Amino acid sequence: ITRTVTITQPASAVSGTTVVTNIACNGGSTGAINLTPTGGTAPYTFNWGGGITTEDRTGLSAGTYTVTITDANGCTGTVNATVTQPTAMSATVSQTNISCNGGSNGTAGIVVTGGTAPYTYSWSPSGGTAATASGLAAGTYIVTVTDAGTVSATVTQSSAVAAPTGAAVQSFNLGNTLSALVVTGQNIKWYASATDAANHTGSLPISTVIVNNTTYYATQTVGVCESTASLAVLAYNASLSVGNAIKPNSDMQIYPNPVIDILNISGEEKIIKLAIYAADGRKVTEKTLSKNERSINVHSLVEGVYLIQVFTKDDVKTFKFIKK
Repeated sequence: ITRTVTITQPASAVSGTTVVTNIACNGGSTGAINLTPTGGTAPYTFNWGGGITTEDRTGLSAGTYTVTITDANGCTGTVNATVTQPTAMSATVSQTNISCNGGSNGTAGIVVTGGTAPYTYSWSPSGGTAATASGLAAGTYIVTVTDAGTVSATVTQSSAVAAPTGAAVQSFNLGNTLSALVVTGQNIKWYASATDAANHTGSLPISTVIVNNTTYYATQTVGVCESTASLAVLAYNASLSVGNAIKPNSDMQIYPNPVIDILNISGEEKIIKLAIYAADGRKVTEKTLSKNERSINVHSLVEGVYLIQVFTKDDVKTFKFIKK
């Protein structure tokens, strides 16, 4: 008797196909491998090494992974899959600092390389979603880029320009202009009030004729930055006779003049403080007065000519006196 026996084998060797989900951000562990076994005879078992026997893998970092597939007949096949990640993202930040103290013309920018374009940006606390933030005041600004975590840029401002220097009380002759007042600084400008000087509005021409018993305010400009602080200069006419009030027609007077010890101030206005200046403009003493005080002891002053400023709630009056 003759018999024919046919021995068969699976249509193909044990193997598999993979669909890989690569990592979104460098250094992450969001990779995945979806494995589909092929060939051989089902059912299959899987060995990824390290005791992992699942068909599919998730939570993978970058690298190459190998799985051994075993079919129902004990036949094996090996499949490799590689999980990739973007190159490490790096960022370079730059800033343009504020030109003048108190300004808001600073900028900050970021240039990103690596990662996966396109990038999105979010600036804090200034807001903005572009690679460059502008119109910034001094401070630290943080920009968040979608793949990159957080980087920061600090915008600084230059130091405030100081007020020019000079004597606080200066004499002038009739007809003199502001150019007669002596002030040390760069690119001096004159103003009629401290507010105008701080806001840089309404500067006076240097040809302005000085008005007696008037305070003028000087700023200086260094580079492109003008000081907001100013030097107050009280201008008085040197030709006034001793004992005359520098501000005429005032109901306030000083006496006695000349004086040896106690200088008194007449009038009804409440006096807040007194300031005495030497003839060269140096402040030699200052006194805050109590409610009913209207005098100051000048005994310790050396003999000579002085100016006294009397500060009330609404005004400042200036007088010249002789100390004996």
